[in-house]
Amino acid sequence: MPAHVETPVGPEVDADLMPVWNAWHLLMGGRDVSSGEGLSWRECSRFCEDHGIEGDARRRWCRLLLAMDRVFVRFVNAPKEAEPDAGTSDWDRRKPGHKRGS
Repeated sequence: MPAHVETPVGPEVDADLMPVWNAWHLLMGGRDVSSGEGLSWRECSRFCEDHGIEGDARRRWCRLLLAMDRVFVRFVNAPKEAEPDAGTSDWDRRKPGHKRGS
């Protein structure tokens, strides 16, 4: 992993997994994940090849990268909870007969 790559802000990650975390960020590039498409095994394997990661380590890295990517794609594409109407209190929304937006 290039030494000049800064660690992105994110969850607490064990030190031995930081290179994988940084690799995932590099692979993300500026990808648009809203289509639901994640990384492919080929992309991960090629990244490992380009960075000298071979054998069992390559298979482990690919599994980790793909797992991280699946979680991220699911998170980005999950339905968002609706925001409450501005100016309507929780109390108003609980009243019987309350109509949304009124």
